[in-house]
Parts: sequence; C-alpha cells; structure tokens
Amino acid sequence: MKRQYGFIEFENINEFKTWLNSQQVNRKITRLQVHHTYSPAYKHWANDNALRRQNSMKTYHMKTNGWNDIAQHFTIFPDGHIVTGRSLEKTPVGIKGWNSNAICIEIYGDFDNDEMNAAQKESIIGCYALLSKKFNIPINSTGIRPHCWFTAGGTYLGDYNASRSAKTCPGKKFFGGN
Repeated sequence: MKRQYGFIEFENINEFKTWLNSQQVNRKITRLQVHHTYSPAYKHWANDNALRRQNSMKTYHMKTNGWNDIAQHFTIFPDGHIVTGRSLEKTPVGIKGWNSNAICIEIYGDFDNDEMNAAQKESIIGCYALLSKKFNIPINSTGIRPHCWFTAGGTYLGDYNASRSAKTCPGKKFFGGN
C-alpha cells in the first residue's frame, strides 16, 4: 500500500479488501458505475505511476471540467492496482441521472482499442465483488451499469445503442463488448 497526493494505492485485492472492510460510510450506496478512462490509454501507461496518474486525472477534472474533486471513487490500473479517488461520502460525477447513491469506478484504458490484461481483469472482478458485498448491491444490471447504457441527457437505455448512448464507455472491447 502506498499513499501520495491524498490517495491510497492498493497493490493487491487483499489490501483493498482490508481497507474497504474498515470503512464506515454514512451515505446510502445502492449501485456501481462502470467507466473507462479512454484517455489515458494503455499506450500512456508506465509501471509505478498510478498515484501520479490519479493526481493528473483529479487536476484535469478540477481545472478543465470545473468539478470540485476527481469524478470517481476508485481507479483500477493495468497492473491491477486500485487507487482511491473522491471520498465515499461524496456523490460521484459519472453518469448524468445515475450518480445518487452510486460509486463510480474508472478503469484505466481505452477499451474501444486496448486489450485488457489479466491483472486488471482480476482486480476489476474483485473490486466489484467486494463493493457489492459491502453495500449489498445486486450483481446484475439493476445494481451495476456501464456508462454506455445511458444517453448524454441521462436517460437509461438498458443496453449500448450506437446512435443514442452518450459514449461507448467502458468500451466496445470491455470484457468482450458492451
């Protein structure tokens, strides 16, 4: 486990599990969002830079987008490391119309083009499983939804629709496709 820039980097799922189990969250959490960074993508990745990358995303979200914090609660990097983001007590900036009671998870990569590696896949599955268990969130499309299942205006589509979805996020190749 490493700490820098106000973030914590978990180097394996057991570190994340121990930390998560110790968290007392007062905000009601009933759903999980699925996102990819798009940019930066795998081609921008260098080992041991997860904390610096997370800080860069926070700076971008605050200075360019004008938000009061980084959008996501967690980012999962290509090496399988999970890094904290905004406080779990804060509502994310992830999917218009589906932010209340949600946790936003950003997965580093452009999964319209990148092929996800095994370390990241394992951490994604573990992270969502642990969050689902902690907050009693169903592991189905009621409790976990990708960004691409919504229009830019926040209307829920129930599936990716190339002509109506806000984005392809988390990517056309994400775990075999949207």
